Amino acid sequence: MLFERPVVVAALLVEWTSRHLAANQVRRRTSAAQNVVEYGLLIATIAVIVLLAGNVFGHELGPWLALLAGRVTTLGT
Repeated sequence: MLFERPVVVAALLVEWTSRHLAANQVRRRTSAAQNVVEYGLLIATIAVIVLLAGNVFGHELGPWLALLAGRVTTLGT
């Protein structure tokens, strides 16, 4: 009876440790997946904003870019 207690305690400790480590692995995977999804949503939002801005201001971008291109000077020629 004296030796049964430490074995039970050790078994419970091993079981608790393995459950704790498994839970941490799940949390890490979930966190990594959540980060990927968040970055994907951020990139998609920025892309939609750029497309909308291009559609709204598209007719004004051509002359503005031509004006900027006319101001560019090169050195050495």
